[in-house]
Amino acid sequence: MDKNKKKGWILNLLIVFAAAVMIYGVWNMISLQKQYKDAKEEYQEVQKIAQMEDAKEETKEEETKQPEASKETDSESTETKDTTEEKDGKDSEAEKKEDTTKETESEKSQEEQLTLYLPNENADGWNVTKNQIEQVTPDIIIGQLVGAGAIPDSVTVVSFGEDQGENGLILKLDLSSNFAEGLLNMGTAGEYLTMGAVVNSFLDTYQADGIEITAGGTVIETGHTSFEGVLNHFDSNESQ
Repeated sequence: MDKNKKKGWILNLLIVFAAAVMIYGVWNMISLQKQYKDAKEEYQEVQKIAQMEDAKEETKEEETKQPEASKETDSESTETKDTTEEKDGKDSEAEKKEDTTKETESEKSQEEQLTLYLPNENADGWNVTKNQIEQVTPDIIIGQLVGAGAIPDSVTVVSFGEDQGENGLILKLDLSSNFAEGLLNMGTAGEYLTMGAVVNSFLDTYQADGIEITAGGTVIETGHTSFEGVLNHFDSNESQ
């Protein structure tokens, strides 16, 4: 009987121990599951925070890149502007030079050629001079001839006209009477060279075909010849 009680007591003790072991195992498993869950949640939270940090870093990098890109764009724009301004400046300079050249050429084209026949030192012909002046007038031609000593002093222009007809352009020049008086005091060669200086200078300067010259409104006559009617270009060979 005592043996049976002892066995029952031992059996009960074993059952209680086994139950305690089972309970401890279940509790330990639950605890481990909870720890795993907490660790998983903590890992996810860390991952989430890390992702947020990475996103912030990327945003900062993009914000940093945007000003740099803007600076590069501004720099390119400035360079393009400078290049454009430089090109415009060069074009403007070229245009100014071209305009200046055109103006100079225009001024030259508007100038007129003055051709003068001046008796040479040998009294057998004329030295021809050609000059570009702003405007050619009969007074200028006569003034130049007087100044060069080609015709008598104080000779002036009384009247001047141009007649375009069947025989071409004919000039009509009336000089002061002292021109004829000067011719009367010259020899044949002298009066020929003097008259030729006036005739040739006017014909070449005005590109005319002939010229009528009077003095004080009358035909010029000397003891050697009469300069009546239309006179043509004088040849140096005839002065001898």
